[in-house]
Amino acid sequence: MFCVEWDDSLSVGVAQIDDQHKHLVYLLNKTYNACIRTDMEDELKYILNELVDYSRNHLASEEHVMERYDYPEVGLQKIEHGMFSEKIMHIHQELYETERNPAITLIEVARLLGNWLTNHIMKIDRRFGKYVAALEQAHDETHPCALSS
Repeated sequence: MFCVEWDDSLSVGVAQIDDQHKHLVYLLNKTYNACIRTDMEDELKYILNELVDYSRNHLASEEHVMERYDYPEVGLQKIEHGMFSEKIMHIHQELYETERNPAITLIEVARLLGNWLTNHIMKIDRRFGKYVAALEQAHDETHPCALSS
């Protein structure tokens, strides 16, 4: 297993969303680190509780930002976010309702978060960042500020 270090290559270019994605990277790294800890189950419960909150708060916030920018792919985002949230809730529920091995659950969470980072954030969310950058550039070109010296 490995840890992910946040850098500009992970940025989607929207500060509010990037800040929330940094928290997801933090949780991904906690998941990896939990695999080698003796209190794995306690750490796993903490991570899953955080992910439930993250999926509720961040995803709704991200969708709100996208709606504010009239992003044409917000519907796709909502579908993907819903599927991610359902997976997190399913894993969370399984952990608390079954006697599932926490090591297996940690691997499942690590895989889910790693895939989310590489397939959703780095591809789908990044398209939103490019969309915002294009809007801002168009706005700057149509509303130039004349600075006098």
